[in-house]
Amino acid sequence: MERLGPDIPIVDFQMPGLNGIDVAKALTQRGTRTRTILLSMHANEAYVIQALRNGAMGYVLKESGGTELVSSSRTK
Repeated sequence: MERLGPDIPIVDFQMPGLNGIDVAKALTQRGTRTRTILLSMHANEAYVIQALRNGAMGYVLKESGGTELVSSSRTK
């Protein structure tokens, strides 16, 4: 991500070796402008709060439609 510098990567909440919250946290700690959106199958409020507290700009359920995913990527 540092090399390519995407604006908003969409990362899975659970990935082999590294999870989406760790990605969001690392990017935030490095001071990059890259903001992540976590994609998850877990409709758990605690996970959403944890993701947002660690720098994610959004949390979208995998069962959501494309409209929700696009909406979550719009900055306010």
